Amino acid sequence: MKLQQWTANSMMLVSVLAALVLVPAGFILSGRFTDWLKATGIHPSPNLADGFTLADFDLQGSVHYRPSVGYDGDEARRALSLRRFAVKKVAFRPWSGAGISPRLNLCFEFDDRLPDPHASPSGFSMTVIHVYIKVPGKTAEPGATDKAANLDTEGMEWNYQVIIDGLHEKARIYDTRGNLASQGLGLYVESSGTKGTGRVQPARTGTRITAALPMDFIGDPSRGEWRYYVLVGLSDSRNPSMMLHSGPNGALETYSGSVVESGRPAVDGKPRLRPLEVNNRI
Repeated sequence: MKLQQWTANSMMLVSVLAALVLVPAGFILSGRFTDWLKATGIHPSPNLADGFTLADFDLQGSVHYRPSVGYDGDEARRALSLRRFAVKKVAFRPWSGAGISPRLNLCFEFDDRLPDPHASPSGFSMTVIHVYIKVPGKTAEPGATDKAANLDTEGMEWNYQVIIDGLHEKARIYDTRGNLASQGLGLYVESSGTKGTGRVQPARTGTRITAALPMDFIGDPSRGEWRYYVLVGLSDSRNPSMMLHSGPNGALETYSGSVVESGRPAVDGKPRLRPLEVNNRI
């Protein structure tokens, strides 16, 4: 009698586990659960649907390079090969899940696979990205920070500086005085294409980096007039800006981004950045 009761209880337990664990797990792992979430407007990964594009800028062909000690020329050019910059918004419903927050996505597309001499978990460690952001409704203060690059800042207004590099898991957001004001919500890196061998033509390769910033902190990128100044350089962990300044007196000589092309070298090694403007109707 006891054996029969034990067997019945065991079978009941197995049935409960199958109903509560195995069947839902199979449903989720099969991909149908993810498809259902997408259909309802909920995304299990903050960057799964990439967000709604607010602006897209072509920045190809803006590489300024001078040979630097310790850097291979071909790798340095690949590290600076920014071709596109986009601003996107990802909004989640309040019941989407714990830890899922609305975000502003800064997206960067590079022409090639980025070099990774330091074996970063993110897959790139020679490239450093700065984005200086002018937020609508906030007064821009003069920058007095060692986190910023050595730039010609005449006419340049910004409230927050974002530094992105492969040695940190998230982007860091600084104010104009160099104080850490907030951190990003995630850093996503995707590489595409494979290089051919022999007579096979190489397929186009590329790298896309997406830095997710907390919209609750920085503001809604789809409202008001925003300005983004983009600068890409080579990594230098000894410099507070994380960017290599290899010229005399700390001049910035190797870089790319939304650079003002004047046809002549930057004055005192200080390049000027043009604002990438995003005007939204409120």
